[in-house]
Amino acid sequence: MRRNLRFALLFTICALVYIMSYFHRVTPTILSMDLMADFHISAGELGLFSSAAMLAYGLMQLPSGMLADLFGGKNTLILLCLLSGAGTMAFAATHSMNGAFVARFVVGTGAAVTVPLITVLAVWCPPELFVRSSAVIFSMAGIGGILAAPPVYFLSSIMGWRLTMAVFGAFSLLLAVLVCLCIPGRRNAAAPSCARTDLRALMKGAVTVFRSPVFRTLGIWYMMLVGSAYCMTTLWWGPYLMQGCGLSQSAASTAMSVISLGVMAAFLLLGWLADSVVRDRKRLLIGCTLVCAVSLLVLVAFGPKLSPWLTTLAAAVFSGTASATGPVTYAIMKDSYPSSMTGTAVGIINMTFPVWSSLLQYLYGGVYTVMNESSHGLPHSFALGIIFLNCLISLLFIRKLPLLKRTV
Repeated sequence: MRRNLRFALLFTICALVYIMSYFHRVTPTILSMDLMADFHISAGELGLFSSAAMLAYGLMQLPSGMLADLFGGKNTLILLCLLSGAGTMAFAATHSMNGAFVARFVVGTGAAVTVPLITVLAVWCPPELFVRSSAVIFSMAGIGGILAAPPVYFLSSIMGWRLTMAVFGAFSLLLAVLVCLCIPGRRNAAAPSCARTDLRALMKGAVTVFRSPVFRTLGIWYMMLVGSAYCMTTLWWGPYLMQGCGLSQSAASTAMSVISLGVMAAFLLLGWLADSVVRDRKRLLIGCTLVCAVSLLVLVAFGPKLSPWLTTLAAAVFSGTASATGPVTYAIMKDSYPSSMTGTAVGIINMTFPVWSSLLQYLYGGVYTVMNESSHGLPHSFALGIIFLNCLISLLFIRKLPLLKRTV
């Protein structure tokens, strides 16, 4: 019983860490109008501003995995929570564009908790609970998205967005303390060892992954599909719903909550399909990509003509389906390389989509700015067409992947 309570506490802390990681990444989408007014920036500049966090998040994936292998998942999580908390408080305090860019870059660096969390679960989670525990942890992204919608809107309307961000930054600092106190620092003798202390071996493993055909195929697909989803979820769904579809900030925050619930449901559903129903992982991923393309096509073709609920449903299907391919992709990477390279392989592929997302965010903002200043068409629908095209191109890469069936 005591062991179960200890694991429940550890699992809860890990879930909170991932919730806040996702929260910090998606917060700008509901605050987009406030940020543009406060910093006196255009939509294109907002895309560049927001992409700082996603770029840092992507670039930090491999280093965070290596740090977890070298110094342990617990110590790495403490460092990352401190960075995200300090970066958020600095973001709340700055009044310059350059200062905000740097602060968001620090926040994105601290948000790269995925691989250290996997490391902690691999060490302390009972083997029979690892897959389910990981799926539940990643589904917590939905709660982070909900937290970044109506609660942030409500609090910012009362005490302003700066003080609101400072409060959540302080909570991230508190999480660093909770990780230090509640996650064991030494591995249980019965737990499997997953640490590697040889930096040279880590670098050699990274080179092996980069050169492998599986990564060159799966990695480009994952980068483009999931990068498209995060481009919208972490920034542009809010402006699209408010400017493109005419929703109020309150209605848009509610719609963002529904999209976050869709992400949660998709993680759980796709995890069940991958484990229990669909044996061919390649066909499962192709199916997910087609679902994403169709939902985007509906938005591009009909956009503002749809009712708010149909728009929200299409957005939820796209964001949820694309994001939920993560666990299946991690499983493929894990099975494609030796167990000693799991952390490095997952860190590398998890590095691709945030970097691509940051570029798409800037491109989306640039297209919107140009179209908004002309007399041609609907700016947001045209910009969303870039995301749709990106999704279609990703199909070309996933079709080249070898058949990948479950081993059990």
